[in-house]
Amino acid sequence: EDASNLKMIIPDVQRDSMMPSPKVCPRLKDALREFYESPEAKERVQQSSTERAFIGLTTGRPEDFSTNNPSDMMTLFASLFDCLSSHVCSTVDSEPKNVPLGLGINSPLFKRVQEEGLYWLNNVYGTSEKMRKVAYGPLIKDVLDDLNTPERRLSVYAGHDTGPVNPLADTLRLTCRRI
Repeated sequence: EDASNLKMIIPDVQRDSMMPSPKVCPRLKDALREFYESPEAKERVQQSSTERAFIGLTTGRPEDFSTNNPSDMMTLFASLFDCLSSHVCSTVDSEPKNVPLGLGINSPLFKRVQEEGLYWLNNVYGTSEKMRKVAYGPLIKDVLDDLNTPERRLSVYAGHDTGPVNPLADTLRLTCRRI
């Protein structure tokens, strides 16, 4: 068939609205700073202090995991979760498949790393109306623009892991119980 009508738009990291970015919405930087300074963020950090101390010792990174700065949590937990998941995932070509003692996929600590990683990577953007608006507004605008383009009959948004599902579900306040 003739594919001349097929138009593919692949945004770059500077303009991609699929995941929240201060490069797409500069007001997001201020909203994140406000959140990191909030009692909610500080309390969340405090709740993981014992776990982070153990993780630091287990991974050989005690200084990294001893931070109490909320803005450091996303990098710590999301990167550790990604690393642990990659080591144990059967579809990822990595050897050996073992992880440090206490951080195996069936351990309670792995579940906490997963929860904290997802919270600091994605769920932080759903903590307030303002945060949702500046984090997810650009993606919602792109989706609405697509829907309002008469000659466009199909739009496909594809991502990896939680994107773009998380931004759309979070904006609409959908949870597993509501879906």
